[in-house]
Amino acid sequence: MSETFQFTKPGAINDATSGKVTPVSSASTTNTDTFIEISSIEGYSNFIAKHKKKGTYTRLAEDKTHAEIIDERTSNVIAVVVDEALNYIKSIS
Repeated sequence: MSETFQFTKPGAINDATSGKVTPVSSASTTNTDTFIEISSIEGYSNFIAKHKKKGTYTRLAEDKTHAEIIDERTSNVIAVVVDEALNYIKSIS
C-alpha cells in the first residue's frame, strides 16, 4: 500500500492548520528531500496513527531541540517534531 502526498509551499498555506503541520525542505546538501514539520500534539498523534502500519519510530535528537519520525523500512526522516509536540514527547520519554 503506497500513499501519495501533495505538498504546498509553506508560504501558500492559508488554513488554520498551517502552524501545526508544515512541509519543509530538509537541510541536506542536495535540498531535494521533503519532510513534514509537526508542532502540535494532535498533529503528532494523527501522523503516528496514520503511519502505524507503515512502521515508524520517533527519535529525540541528542541536543533535544527536535525529534525525528523515522521510516523503519528506509531509515529516512519523514517528519520533524518541534514546539508543543516536542514538549509532549519529552514528557513521555
